Amino acid sequence: MALDGGTRLLSLTRMDILSTHHLLGRLDRKVAAASCHWFFLADPRRCPKT
Repeated sequence: MALDGGTRLLSLTRMDILSTHHLLGRLDRKVAAASCHWFFLADPRRCPKT
């Protein structure tokens, strides 16, 4: 659809979103170490109130 816009299209944002089920189903040590901050954000008991 964006290609059909011609000169009427000013900008385009494409977003790729992985589902939690997909991410956690394929989680390994390397991925967990690289994205450990997301697991802390999901835990309401440990989230800083700043």
